[in-house]
Amino acid sequence: MKNILKFIFSIKKDGIYTIITVFGIRITLKHKVVYIRETELNSLTQIMAKSVEANLRETKRFENDTALEIQNIIKEIETIKEEIKKINGVIKK
Repeated sequence: MKNILKFIFSIKKDGIYTIITVFGIRITLKHKVVYIRETELNSLTQIMAKSVEANLRETKRFENDTALEIQNIIKEIETIKEEIKKINGVIKK
């Protein structure tokens, strides 16, 4: 029994239990469970870590795309400035 961890508390709502573990991991179950094996918790932690990692990768990709869009907009603005300078040069002559 030494490798079994006890949950801090559980909340029952509409027949579904939300359980918060000692590590702050939230688990939703249809049946009340008071204990979880450490190996099961480790597996759950790995799954959650992979999910967080995937979300971070997606966020990074979004940030990279946004940065690229901003660079493209800056290039367009620079091009427009150059065109305005050319037009102004023609008008002044």
